[in-house]
Amino acid sequence: YRVYRRLPGSQTFTLIAELTDPTLRSYTDVLPPGAGPVCYQLSVQDNCGIEQFTPEHCLMDLEAQEQDFRGILSWSAYTGWTPVGYEVWRTGPDSSEVLIATTGASPTVWIDLRLPETQPTICYRIKAIPPDGVCGTESWSPQRCIALEPIVFLPNAFTPNGDNVNDVFRASAVFAQTFEMVIYNRWGREVFRTSDPVGGWDGTARGQAQPEGVYLCRINWTDRLGARFERAGSVTLIR
Repeated sequence: YRVYRRLPGSQTFTLIAELTDPTLRSYTDVLPPGAGPVCYQLSVQDNCGIEQFTPEHCLMDLEAQEQDFRGILSWSAYTGWTPVGYEVWRTGPDSSEVLIATTGASPTVWIDLRLPETQPTICYRIKAIPPDGVCGTESWSPQRCIALEPIVFLPNAFTPNGDNVNDVFRASAVFAQTFEMVIYNRWGREVFRTSDPVGGWDGTARGQAQPEGVYLCRINWTDRLGARFERAGSVTLIR
């Protein structure tokens, strides 16, 4: 068997491997970085040197970008067999891949409407779904990642009066790698601490409701590269 490859922008196939073992049924190609939608052909050669070629098969490419807290994905269609649709896979917090959507064959665009706020880097892959009768084969796009810069939210007041409206003070760093928030009273005594990015202060300390007034809030966080940041502000407790 002979393996041919055509890189994006090229009009010709280049021989990249010759497999002399006729029992082989797979070949792994190491692609150049950022190769894009690479195409392949296989050929079988008889003793007379005559080659018979398979149809051309082109891998998918994927682009991913963040826009308005959404993941915008677009990819090139798989060519070879005709996909009946595509699967969208996203990395979870433990780096495992999770199927989050199934689309039709067209258009090759999908929008992730809810990015995980606790993941500073989110990666995707697209899998082509083969039609009936095409068994034992699959095609995946390369993995593409969105690197999200942390965004800090710091409200300036809350009203823990039990009416279920603005009862909890939440100051968070969305897309941060690590997070810590500490609240101090006017005498510099710590009244609340959390490392939960979605955690909040209900206006109590050691089970006791704290008085109205201004409190100091200090937030520490790190980004995906491990750089440390700090922000301080004040919050007014109103009952």
